[in-house]
Amino acid sequence: MEVIKEIGFDWTARDTRGYFTTNMKREVRRMTGFADTRPDEVTIIKDPKTNGGYLVALVPKAWFSVKPPRKRTLTDEQRVIISKRMLEIRKNKN
Repeated sequence: MEVIKEIGFDWTARDTRGYFTTNMKREVRRMTGFADTRPDEVTIIKDPKTNGGYLVALVPKAWFSVKPPRKRTLTDEQRVIISKRMLEIRKNKN
C-alpha cells in the first residue's frame, strides 16, 4: 500500500497561529528544526513517532500563504543565460 504524502494547514481569523500537519519526512525535519531554533513561534503538538507518522505543530499564521507562481516571459537568449548560471551554481555547490 502506497502512503499518500500530504501537508495540511488550518487557521481561524481570530487566532494568531494555525495548525500545520504533515507526514512528509522533509517537512517534518524542517518543522522540528524550526521548533528547535524558534521555540517562541513553533510548538510541536504531536510527534510523528507517536502519531502514525504525522507531525502536528502550531505555527504563526503569517507563515501560511497561497500565491500563484510568478509568470515570466523570457527570450531564448535569457533562457540560455539563466541555464548557464544555474549550471555554475550547481557545479560550485558540489
